[in-house]
Amino acid sequence: MGVSIQFDLGDAKEQFHVSPTLTLTIVKPEPKNPMNLTALACAAFASRHVELARTDPESAATIMMWLFGFSAARSGSHIFDADSLTSFQAALLADYAKR
Repeated sequence: MGVSIQFDLGDAKEQFHVSPTLTLTIVKPEPKNPMNLTALACAAFASRHVELARTDPESAATIMMWLFGFSAARSGSHIFDADSLTSFQAALLADYAKR
């Protein structure tokens, strides 16, 4: 089982099928700012994420991208639309601010 990733390249849309095993060989994360998401309250995540986005935007983007991909998979979707990441982030942080 793999993941389909769709990239919007202007006028062209490309879709690639990537196996989880291949992904693990390509992505080599560096835990510069580890965050245990299983034990983190919504409000704490939101405030920490905003601060992380200011101090380490690459790590903040990685976390949000992972959460977005996870939610897309949980919804039953097999397509990851990277263009929707910004709206996902805004909706997630707005929802977390209410909690």
